[in-house]
Amino acid sequence: MDKNALTHEGSSFMKCSLPEAVPARLGFAVLLFATFSLIAALPIPAQTPGDTAEATQENKPPGGTMLPVILRTSFSFDKCKAGQTLHGKIAKDVPLRNGSVIRKGSDLEGHIVEVTPAANGSGANVAMQFEELDVGGQKVPVVTNLKAIADNAPALWAFRVDATGDYGIDNLLISHTGNTEPVGKIVLASQAQNLKLEKGDALLLLVD
Repeated sequence: MDKNALTHEGSSFMKCSLPEAVPARLGFAVLLFATFSLIAALPIPAQTPGDTAEATQENKPPGGTMLPVILRTSFSFDKCKAGQTLHGKIAKDVPLRNGSVIRKGSDLEGHIVEVTPAANGSGANVAMQFEELDVGGQKVPVVTNLKAIADNAPALWAFRVDATGDYGIDNLLISHTGNTEPVGKIVLASQAQNLKLEKGDALLLLVD
């Protein structure tokens, strides 16, 4: 066969084949686009209340968990109000029995429940409670009682986890720790005028 003729035929074959190949590729691209569009349009399964409750229960620290807390909110016994929000942060990692960890810096939120003003020479009483802890980015409810309080974190962490009482804060008494009724309600009593808890004071709390 003539070599030139073969070349000519091969060229003709390529010219004839191209118009068929292009629509095939175009059809595949259209199909692929339609598939991705369909996937994108599918609804994302919503998280059910049951899923949320189960996750909350899983992350909730069990009773007996010690929480070393640094206050992020300061307040004066003479000027604070019932309902005032309190914030603390976890001072160091707290491992839990299920293998999860409450990370250092996690937020603990509470509020002042009641204020009894100073009268007849006695100082004011402040009742407070902490009820919400951030665990892994999820807010979980907690009930805690007070084991110890100190004017700075190192003073408190130097003691064992079974430390109780107040350390370094003059004229302060722990009137009710919150481990008996009313559970979770911590009452601090001032024995002087203008007593103030400062940002940076440390609390050792026990989860009920």
